[in-house]
Amino acid sequence: MSFIMLMKRNDFRKSLKTIKSKIKANQDSNKTLESKSVDTSDEKPCTCVDTQGAYKNLYDSNEDAKKVARHLRKIKKLALDIYPCPDGFGWHLTKR
Repeated sequence: MSFIMLMKRNDFRKSLKTIKSKIKANQDSNKTLESKSVDTSDEKPCTCVDTQGAYKNLYDSNEDAKKVARHLRKIKKLALDIYPCPDGFGWHLTKR
């Protein structure tokens, strides 16, 4: 194997490692943002559900909901709107 081919292979491996680390960081960021929803267990009895019947994520503030909506728009290309919880416990996201 020539020196040039070996260099290209090493460059490829370095690029692949960089890409993998960026994907991992992005996934960690997604988990962090998506986990910012409010725990609805005892404290806030929000009963809002989505079209599949699953409980909706509840966000403490309009700003928290906006941050998650912007993140999901950027990462998953989802167009989301923010609206106040009808039960008055925070904010939800909905598809446009």
